[in-house]
Amino acid sequence: MRHARTPTRLETVDYRQDRTYAVTFCVARRRPVFANPLFASVAVECLRHFRQSELYYLYAYAVMFDHVHMVLRVIKPRVHLSKVIAVVRSCITSKVRRSIAHFAWQRGYYERIVRNADECRETVEYVLANPRRANLVKDREQYAFSGILDRWR
Repeated sequence: MRHARTPTRLETVDYRQDRTYAVTFCVARRRPVFANPLFASVAVECLRHFRQSELYYLYAYAVMFDHVHMVLRVIKPRVHLSKVIAVVRSCITSKVRRSIAHFAWQRGYYERIVRNADECRETVEYVLANPRRANLVKDREQYAFSGILDRWR
């Protein structure tokens, strides 16, 4: 059996509709590039940049050593989720490659539709707790590369 090169998207879902997603994308070969605070800061800068340019609401994010979590809602009408992820990853890639020439992402990304405010709160809590679960910090507020920029809308 052949495995898909990227995670399968739901055929019945229009990823351009106004909805909230939990998204995870990983560094190729799960290399711990973001263990370096400089590169983790670059990733946070890109996430915040596209929030400030009103591409999406960013309910939570966590830049882990080898992957990035986001809970977001696309603001721009009819913009596909894949386009949002592509521009964020491209921003991070262009800045990290100034120091790591062969930096790359794993193909695709993983997404889950967040259906209501309660589920959003749970998902935000899950994302923000990632650094503590990974034993990077004792208290999630100590982790410099995660946060909340918007409240559920």
